[in-house]
Formats: sequence, C-alpha cells, structure tokens
Amino acid sequence: MNDNQWLKETIARGFQRLVALGVGNPPKTEDDMRVRVEMWVDIISDALGNPTKELDQWRLVDAFKRLFRECEFFPVPAHLIKAMPPRKTPRAPELEYLNFPRTNEEKAEGRRKIREILSAIGENVTLN
Repeated sequence: MNDNQWLKETIARGFQRLVALGVGNPPKTEDDMRVRVEMWVDIISDALGNPTKELDQWRLVDAFKRLFRECEFFPVPAHLIKAMPPRKTPRAPELEYLNFPRTNEEKAEGRRKIREILSAIGENVTLN
C-alpha cells in the first residue's frame, strides 16, 4: 500500500457518498470517477504539503461531512480544503531532564545564578 493510499480511499469514499446523495454534476462514468479521485489526491497532497493519516484523515472526513450538508453540486478540491478543520498537532513528550533530582549544592548554585541575573536587571527578590 503506497503512502497516499489512505488519502485516495478517503476521497473515493467521500465521492461515493456525494453521488449517493444525488448532488448535481457527479462523475458520469467509472473512468471519470477514477480520474477525479487521482486529480483530487494530487491537489489535496499539494495543498496540505505532506498529509499524514494520523493528522489529516479525520480532517478530510469532517470536511466531507460538511460538504454532504452544504453542497448541491459536486464540489471542487478548494471546497474540501476550505471545509477542513485546523490540524491538531501532537504534544511533545515531557522532557525527562527537566525533572531530574538535584542535590542541595546544585539547588544553591541555581539560586545564586538567579540572584545574579536579578541583581543585574535591578530586581531585589528573596529566594529560599
């Protein structure tokens, strides 16, 4: 299965549902459907940069659902792109080194450096 197979299948399913809904100007033949799917895959891939199943498939499905509600005629790729919700970027994992145990000497050195910085900018703050 190639990298964009999920994209091709998602678009083809959306097309099938649009045809089943009876929107105007659908693909007339199987060949027409195949060519439109291929064109849409190229256009959507280009528009999204590097689409991934994990980050983008749910967006395409949501966009098609919106088109199912709103379209009276078969949409063009720009309609799908505009209907897509924003991408949810995954959170970075917590960095372990931020939570490592510190010795009392390391803590004291950190407080000394903070006092030095605050003193340089004219802030008088008491640190424990």
